[in-house]
Amino acid sequence: MAKPPLSLPPTLKDPLKVTLIIGSHVHSPLKIELFDLYVPASHPPPQHPDEASFHPLPVIQHTFRPDQKLPPTTISAAFSALVLAPWVVLLGLWAKISPRVPRLFSPSIVPFVATLTAFEVLLFWYWIELKLGQVLLYGAILAIPTVFAGKQALVSIGQQRLRQK
Repeated sequence: MAKPPLSLPPTLKDPLKVTLIIGSHVHSPLKIELFDLYVPASHPPPQHPDEASFHPLPVIQHTFRPDQKLPPTTISAAFSALVLAPWVVLLGLWAKISPRVPRLFSPSIVPFVATLTAFEVLLFWYWIELKLGQVLLYGAILAIPTVFAGKQALVSIGQQRLRQK
């Protein structure tokens, strides 16, 4: 035997005496000393391949970025004005020419305008709460009536133009 199992402790000073005892409760036992046994030290237990992952890891020290610096209020106001300027120009020009939209509230065009408004509400809802996948799903569902309402609106506008000629 090359090395004894780990469960058998090694002999440190005196050897182990191996004795054969044969007997019963009626007769006196027969004792035969067979030999002295020296048990060498056993192999160290093999290291489990995952043992390294079961030790405590070093503590992770988090470092947080400093707070983001906001630009001065004047710069924010200037860029806000730059974004809103085209809308102001558009509304000013519309007020100057006073566009007529007599067909906007006709029964064949109102469904199309309503579905376009629903798309705008959906985009606002996305900005507030929804996830992109939800917007794509709702947008795909909303696109079906929008296509049919848009086709109907274009047909009615075409018919009105043909009647005017």
